[in-house]
Amino acid sequence: MGQAHSHSNPNDEGRMERIRAVVDDALGRWEAGEPVDESAVLAAHRELMPELAEALATAKSIFEARRRRETSAKIPAAGDALDAEDRAELRALQEQLPNYQLLSRLEHGGQGIVYQAIQRSTGRRVALKILLEGLLNKKHRRERFAREVEINSQLKHPNIVTVYDSGEVKGRPYYVMEYVEGLPIDEYVYLNEPSAKDCVRLMIKVCRAVNYAHQRGIIHRDLKPMNILVDVEDQPRILDFGLAKLLDDGGKEGLTLSQADQVIGTLHYLSPEQAAGHSRDADTLSDTYTLGVILYRLLTGTFPYDVDVAPGIALENIQRQDPRPFRKAIEISGTGSVISRGGTRDDDLERITLKALSKEKERRYQSAGELADDLQRYLNGEPVVAKAASTFYVLRKNLRRYKLQTAFASILLVVLVVASVVITLQWARAADERDTARAVATLAHELFNTVAGKMEESVATLAGGTKVRDRLMTGIAKKLDDLQNLVRDDVSLDGLSRQILEKQGDVAAALNRPSDATAFYQSFRDKSVRGARNMSTNPDERLAAHLAVVRAHRKLGSIPSPEQRSHFEASLAEVQKAMGELSGGDDALFEEASTLMAFAQFESNQGFHTRSLELLSEFEKLGIPEHEERHSELRWGSLIAEYWSLKGRTLAYLSQGAESIRLLRKAVAIREQLCAGGTTNVILRHQLWKSQIELAKRYRSENMIDDAIATLKQSISTGEYLCSVEPDLLEWKAALFETNSQLAGTFMDLNEDDSRPPYLEAAHRIAQDMIRLNPRSKLARGCMARSHTARGRYLRECMDWWAATIELEKAVSIQEELVFEEGSPSTWLALATTLSSLGYAQRRLDLLDDSLCTYQRMYDITSELAAKYPSAAEIQTEHLTAISKFATWELDFDTQEGDRKGALYLDQCEAALKEIEARGILANEQYWKTKYLDVIRRNRNLIARRAARRAGTLVTTSAPATARR
Repeated sequence: MGQAHSHSNPNDEGRMERIRAVVDDALGRWEAGEPVDESAVLAAHRELMPELAEALATAKSIFEARRRRETSAKIPAAGDALDAEDRAELRALQEQLPNYQLLSRLEHGGQGIVYQAIQRSTGRRVALKILLEGLLNKKHRRERFAREVEINSQLKHPNIVTVYDSGEVKGRPYYVMEYVEGLPIDEYVYLNEPSAKDCVRLMIKVCRAVNYAHQRGIIHRDLKPMNILVDVEDQPRILDFGLAKLLDDGGKEGLTLSQADQVIGTLHYLSPEQAAGHSRDADTLSDTYTLGVILYRLLTGTFPYDVDVAPGIALENIQRQDPRPFRKAIEISGTGSVISRGGTRDDDLERITLKALSKEKERRYQSAGELADDLQRYLNGEPVVAKAASTFYVLRKNLRRYKLQTAFASILLVVLVVASVVITLQWARAADERDTARAVATLAHELFNTVAGKMEESVATLAGGTKVRDRLMTGIAKKLDDLQNLVRDDVSLDGLSRQILEKQGDVAAALNRPSDATAFYQSFRDKSVRGARNMSTNPDERLAAHLAVVRAHRKLGSIPSPEQRSHFEASLAEVQKAMGELSGGDDALFEEASTLMAFAQFESNQGFHTRSLELLSEFEKLGIPEHEERHSELRWGSLIAEYWSLKGRTLAYLSQGAESIRLLRKAVAIREQLCAGGTTNVILRHQLWKSQIELAKRYRSENMIDDAIATLKQSISTGEYLCSVEPDLLEWKAALFETNSQLAGTFMDLNEDDSRPPYLEAAHRIAQDMIRLNPRSKLARGCMARSHTARGRYLRECMDWWAATIELEKAVSIQEELVFEEGSPSTWLALATTLSSLGYAQRRLDLLDDSLCTYQRMYDITSELAAKYPSAAEIQTEHLTAISKFATWELDFDTQEGDRKGALYLDQCEAALKEIEARGILANEQYWKTKYLDVIRRNRNLIARRAARRAGTLVTTSAPATARR
């Protein structure tokens, strides 16, 4: 397979556009029947080599294969009735679709007709699919077509065909999609003879695209080579979601679309459950199985079992016959297969393929993403997950495998329903039978441990859209309610009841239901307090109850309320009581450390950084951070990394930049170590990402620009991957927004104005997407305000004052809403900073009253903040800026009275600078100190020159000087 992008910068869009233009010209000449001298084409474009040669060869293969298919098909004669009917329909449709130039019919299927067309508004070639006219009066066909449009429109992925438009023509629904010039993936492999590894590279992209659809709750159900085209750039493109369904369709699909015993899909590529006619059992794992069939077919040139037989026998073989080993497949297909060309059989690749083809769902890869990950490990030369299916391995893997959220949800809910029934029956018999009562208690505990363990494992490593996650969590919440109802009144199961209440609170918090979470946590706390006071229980049970009280208060402290601080204080008091009375050991130490960290984070968020450092000092006294053997343990390592990260951020806020960088590097190192041992845990990767963003921010503030740019670019790559995994998670989108914004700001520091707009626009698109997901989210609105501010400043620097003013006023409008709702120091400071930029733009437009009013608001805000937070360097420097704005305002008028007032403001600015310098706030901010001293000195010199000029002792021929800002 050609490696079209391996020799050039993948971001060189101009180069790729030129290659596409040359290839399109050659295709057009081939289609017109004109000869193409390929050697002359390549010689004329040597600067596009070798990618052009590879793209041209692929395009020629596609053209010749298509021509063979067209000539082998029945083509009606010129006077044929069908041809005349086609021409008549084309003319009729053309009249009704003036925005499209219909060229030819591409396909005529049972559902609709697909035409090749040109979209007149854009000039791009498209495919237009319209429902067959004879199906208009069949309601279920119309519904199915509408669902096809709905599903296709949800998918935006580089390896899935894009839908551009949809509508109706005289009651006939249609939709317009991207036109792909390409070969079915099996023909592409046959014609281009790629290596096994190149086939794997293709399939990784296919698997990731399928996984993307699954994360949005969409199953394809008809994957096959004809529905995976490889285009002229060697990129696979998935199309035809006509048989797709939503994982949670609320029953909309109905029996009219897929009857209970109906086989849905293409025979050769069916999964066992599809072959059995269990269409409603077809889920993401069915698509994963089909990907295994396609991979097997590409590698071996044949199918895993006999399917070119009578349909009934083929269906039975799919359900019962084990896949052939590769060596047997090679005997059937001969020496022309990809695997046989390699010379030796690759056991790892065979194991991966056969694992995907497991008849039992639980033995397959639990997502298309897992299959892609194992294929990537194979390419990287790393150990693969797929193992030989020994008895021990089959047992062990059921304990270790990460479940895809939808598969996990179905398994978990079935287990809960069955177990709940069993518990109910056992409870009814337990009144007079102590042995049975003990059995029931044991069963209840085992059930809860299973549910809680699966929830922790699956949610921690969840790689899916939030809609799917929320459906999963809602199902778990319902079953936890059922289980709580069974154990609530049994005193002997108080410990289990506490555990269930805690998990119910965790689920409510994950679903962003703070009032429900608070209620569960309060019940959890009250029941735990009673357990801690029960002196009749053994010490271990009392200790567990004490630690439950610690967690309850800590979790209540994490929910916004006026009592947050008191909850953290109560949590610390309780853990110290447990440590003193019951020798709590490692678990109690962990709870104490966790509470100190959560409390310190809370104080930092409130702007009380000194108090936060005091709590972090208490954490350090526990001796945890320096225990290197704990760094690789998940719970301890995560806690220690968060300690270094929070302390680094806090010291940065207090102007200790160099020490902040040292600590943030420690946090990054620990999180990299944890990620290396938990590659599927997206939460770990998100924590690493946050540390990288903060480290890049500190690099920038310390003028370590090269380090900042390198770290930010790495961060953007990580963030884009994570946001493709969790497309609806606002917190992750906000982090990606922050990364792009920082990189734009870094290029501003370097005066590289041409490099800034792409990152500013990327950040703005992310903010718009966040607003679309949740228009009232404070996080989304905060990012949108910051985007408007950044764009306004850029326009200000381009001296486009009106455009800058409009952007900055939009930012102020949003920020005013946020300070009214929240009023945190950071929100007020953001408003003050934007007002500074807005006042300057208004001044340049001679909107003097507006500008003065804006500067006055900035001054009032920063004065209040500076008095309340005397140790916060960022606030103090912004207050200095506000004072200096009034100085330059007066000096700009170039009058004796203006200069007098300006001199007074300069005196005030210098006094404030000396005061905060004396407190050590700017000790590590030499840049800011130098900046303000330079502004004061230059403006005083300006006042002196003006005074001399007015006295007639200074002669100048230059234009009147303006104040230094």
